[in-house]
Amino acid sequence: AEERPRAPMISRMDSAAEGEARLKAERMSLHFEEIEKADAQKQEAVELDTRMPAACQRWADWCLKTQTAHIFFGLVVVSNSFYLGVQLEFYANTKDYSAFSDVFMSLHIIY
Repeated sequence: AEERPRAPMISRMDSAAEGEARLKAERMSLHFEEIEKADAQKQEAVELDTRMPAACQRWADWCLKTQTAHIFFGLVVVSNSFYLGVQLEFYANTKDYSAFSDVFMSLHIIY
């Protein structure tokens, strides 16, 4: 009995593998295109966002380097320390914790 050549089966398998490889390459190509589009959109958004914050950052930098800003924030720290000392001393000497709690809470929220 003669045996048939198996070449046609191999060529079918090769063409199936080639088809799968082609599909995989197309999918990867589409995936990379989507990534590139997303990166381009992100870069555009960053470029738009950097203009305004850069101006604000320069203004804030200028403001915070002034002597007035240093004095202001120094006074905030000192007054906050004074407030905490008064509050702790009041609660240490007073047994009624509800007394002046609204005043202290208001000042706490302000700070």
